Amino acid sequence: MKTYLRVSLGVGILMMAVWLGLYANTPFASGRDGQGPSEAGMLLFFATIALSLALAHATIVTLGMSFSKLVGPLAKEGKIGMGLCAVMWIVMAVCLNLA
Repeated sequence: MKTYLRVSLGVGILMMAVWLGLYANTPFASGRDGQGPSEAGMLLFFATIALSLALAHATIVTLGMSFSKLVGPLAKEGKIGMGLCAVMWIVMAVCLNLA
C-alpha cells in the first residue's frame, strides 16, 4: 500500500507540474471576440479535468492511509500526502480563479 500511495502522489505531482506549465504558457482569449475557444484553451480545459481526477484519487488514497488503523511511519506518510494534496488543490483553485 505504501508503494501505491507514493505512485499516486507522484502521478499527481507530475500532472500538476505539466498543468502549471500548460497554464503558464496558454494565452487566454476573450470569450466575447466571436472566435470561439482556442485549441490551447480546450487542451487546458481537458487537462484540468484530468488533473482534478488524479488529485481526487490521490486525496482519497491519502485519506484512507491517514485514517486507517495503521500506526507509525505509514500513517505519518499518509498525513504528509494529505498536506501535499491540499497544497495542490489550493494552487489549482487559485490559478483557475486568476484565469
